[in-house]
Amino acid sequence: MLGRQGVASLGTNVAPTALRAASDAGAAFDGVPMSEDDTADHQARRLTELGLRTAEVRTLRDIDHWDDAVDIASTHPHLRAAAAVRRVLPTVS
Repeated sequence: MLGRQGVASLGTNVAPTALRAASDAGAAFDGVPMSEDDTADHQARRLTELGLRTAEVRTLRDIDHWDDAVDIASTHPHLRAAAAVRRVLPTVS
């Protein structure tokens, strides 16, 4: 995990969160429900409990379902995930 000591970057996604922290984040996800509408809120509270400052970063998109993978593959064809989708569905470009 990257970042400055004691700082966590938290980005809200379509579902869960992206976390980047310099400190040992082994407990960062304890008690945080994943893939819920309020995951980012829970995650921010948990990071604050651990004494980390949080800063919001740009919104990202998760791949939780096939439709998500197809959408990401079509909008970001350079990604390895896009290559994997094209192996299954060659018409995605």
